[in-house]
Amino acid sequence: MPQQILSLLKADEPRFVVYGFGQTLKEAPSSLYFGEGVFNRMCTNYQVKSESVTRSVIRIEGSLTQPRAVVESYNELTTE
Repeated sequence: MPQQILSLLKADEPRFVVYGFGQTLKEAPSSLYFGEGVFNRMCTNYQVKSESVTRSVIRIEGSLTQPRAVVESYNELTTE
């Protein structure tokens, strides 16, 4: 483990945090390529339509041979 993250790890707490980031995209105006060939009608630029951010805390239970992930919390974070 890199030295910078060793202080974040504890042997008695088998859990971790997952941050998820997502975007919905739509075609930008005048972004379709209408040339000849296989790239005809290919979109070359997008606009962000919406965004979402989530935070999940996951705990690991069970034995080392059969671990099981349990979601302790799931939150949709607001984007400001």
